[in-house]
Amino acid sequence: MKIVKYLPILFLLAPGCRGGGVTPMDLRAGIYPTATLTLTPTLTPTSTPGIAPTQTPAPAATLVFLAIGDSYTGGNGASTITNGFAWLETAVLDIWYPETAQSNFGYGGYGTDDYIGESLSTNDANTSSLNVPRIGVMFGVNDLRQPYAAAWSALDPHKGPAGSYYSNLSDCQAHSYNFKANLETIITTFRAHHSGMICVLDTIPDITNNGDGPSHFAGWDDYEGCLAAYNARIPEIAVDLNYVFVADVYTAMQGHTEYYSTDHIHPNDDGHAVIAALNEAQFSSPPR
Repeated sequence: MKIVKYLPILFLLAPGCRGGGVTPMDLRAGIYPTATLTLTPTLTPTSTPGIAPTQTPAPAATLVFLAIGDSYTGGNGASTITNGFAWLETAVLDIWYPETAQSNFGYGGYGTDDYIGESLSTNDANTSSLNVPRIGVMFGVNDLRQPYAAAWSALDPHKGPAGSYYSNLSDCQAHSYNFKANLETIITTFRAHHSGMICVLDTIPDITNNGDGPSHFAGWDDYEGCLAAYNARIPEIAVDLNYVFVADVYTAMQGHTEYYSTDHIHPNDDGHAVIAALNEAQFSSPPR
């Protein structure tokens, strides 16, 4: 199997293994020999938005899995990059469809506005001639962080001037429809070149419920309502567009502090394995 970002090769399949029914513990405990359990220092979260390793398009003859999103998609929090959920998913897809390559467009600090404004057209152009039957999309944490507080936008000029985003529940609910429209724009842009492409969308995890209390959104009384509004939009996209399936990362991660890395924001190896298994199950869903 070829890998487009970071590594020339990925997982080797153990004799006799098959893709169906892969569980998080399977992914972590030996189905793929190179998915080592040896812990190495946690990857440092990307602090500069838009910085991602150089993208190398996969050969046209391969099947290409596009992984699009923020630092979660980029593998942050995993002990090794091959334990990131997009790499685990690619390994499963390669079992089902040999010679599957991954093109990973996970940008630290990005929300959907950022991705559309700065990377979508380039990523689409670089993959338009490739065979892309599947795409995974995970955004939301940064979409929520953008409006949260002046401190966030003031510290990161990439996010705009302090106080320039909504903060109350009414505005947040209204803006959730912009989030939905952005996700649909991302999907339909790629699908224009890849008819029938299957897409899996992930719901947004609650990073205030991961062992660090509400500190990431401290003082924002409407946070839970805002998160709920955003997550409510995601299943609507599966109704609006064909071949779109939803992986409920929010529910699977909720209350599981053991799924998060020491930064209390990104998933650790077990958290990435959970996300991978959820997405793998949806990619096995028959097209509608």
